[in-house]
Amino acid sequence: MHFIREVKSDFTVKKPLLLAAFIFIAVGAHAQMDVNKPTVKTPANGLDPSITGRGIMDVLTPGLKLDDNQNSKVTILVGQFLTSKSSFLDLMKSQPADYKSKFAQEQRSLFDGLKKELSADQFKQLMDLKPPQASAENAIGHLFY
Repeated sequence: MHFIREVKSDFTVKKPLLLAAFIFIAVGAHAQMDVNKPTVKTPANGLDPSITGRGIMDVLTPGLKLDDNQNSKVTILVGQFLTSKSSFLDLMKSQPADYKSKFAQEQRSLFDGLKKELSADQFKQLMDLKPPQASAENAIGHLFY
């Protein structure tokens, strides 16, 4: 009986220590998961190509009735355009003429690619989506301004 009391009292003393160790390990594991979680950072110029691209494709896919093959190719073209645009967007305020020149070149490349992937009717529908002016609320505007 004496042995059972020792084991029981020993376990009673260790129980809080085991609980503390478990909490410490669980908190450490959770912190490790957060460290490895990717973070989304909006670039200083405000254009995140992946987020903006998703917004554009959310409009184009149903609006132009893109099939899976078109959707894939248009997504790549839009992503390339936005990535390039984000690299020179700062010029819009500091050197507007340079911005317009670079933008026109990239837009021409985008539209040439889109003309190859879309039917004439789909491309016309895309042009009809052009907003009257640039707007932060309208993702499609990034293709035109």
